[in-house]
Amino acid sequence: MTEEQNKLHMEDEISLRELIEVVLNGKWIIASVTAIAVLLSGINSFFILDPTYEASATVMVTADTDNLNLESYVAHVSNNQVMSGTIQQLDHEQDISINSLRQKVRAEIVGDTNLIRIYALDNNPEQAAHIANVVTSEYIKYMYNQSTQQLTQQLKYEIQMINEDIEIEQNSLKDILEKLNKTPQILVTNNSLTEDSFLHSVVTENTSSNADSGSIQYQNEHLNPLYLDLQQKQLDIDIKITELQNRKNNLEQRIAEEQFAVEENLLITSQAVEPESPASPNKKLNVAIAGVLGVMISVFVVFGRYYWINSAPQVSPVQRDQNGEAIQ
Repeated sequence: MTEEQNKLHMEDEISLRELIEVVLNGKWIIASVTAIAVLLSGINSFFILDPTYEASATVMVTADTDNLNLESYVAHVSNNQVMSGTIQQLDHEQDISINSLRQKVRAEIVGDTNLIRIYALDNNPEQAAHIANVVTSEYIKYMYNQSTQQLTQQLKYEIQMINEDIEIEQNSLKDILEKLNKTPQILVTNNSLTEDSFLHSVVTENTSSNADSGSIQYQNEHLNPLYLDLQQKQLDIDIKITELQNRKNNLEQRIAEEQFAVEENLLITSQAVEPESPASPNKKLNVAIAGVLGVMISVFVVFGRYYWINSAPQVSPVQRDQNGEAIQ
């Protein structure tokens, strides 16, 4: 090891020794600041801060959804209608606003499942569980009403489409009736006797007249096929209009009687129960953090004090002669 390396090694040892000595010299400052920080944190956590309890209820989404749809389900938990319905169900001595209640409630998806967990915070553990259960109940009611409204809109849309179909069929029926009025039901044709071999043979055998049988004419009546076709179309349209009208009446009756087969897409899997221990403040954690911060701050103060003292400019004493004058 060279002389320069030895010198640097000595400087490192001296620097480390000085650091340790600075810390040891300020040990009472470090201990005092740390003790005060821990004491203040303990007083604040144990005696000043009110404990906050958290209760949770779990809801399962039974519909086929992906993560995006689940996020929309979660977003509806803090809906104004859900919060307003919850406030009406809660027995509060003092009024609580929707925003205040919303700050107490949160929801999240449980992992990669179709479960939604609804949390509620309150200083009273019983009230926290009650809020969580009421919010869950109001949330399911709100989602059911939303599904009902969507189905109502869908039924009304179907009725509108049926009315349009009925109007189209009625217009078609009107055209057919007009054609029927203009189309003869019976067609009458003038035929020669020779055109019908059977009648010609009968007439020839039973008459002794030498008259030309080919000059004999007769009239033939038969149903008009075009008229029959129009009648069949009229019958088909009448049946179709009747079916459409029956469908429309059934849909209108369902809407009037609110008879919906709405599938409930949410199912409560677990009710919220009264929590035994508060969720906050975390007293042990607060005290531990205060202790660490106390040590860090006190060490910083000790080194700052040491630097301040040792960085002050050194003033050498002035030497004077016997007459009191300064010696240069």
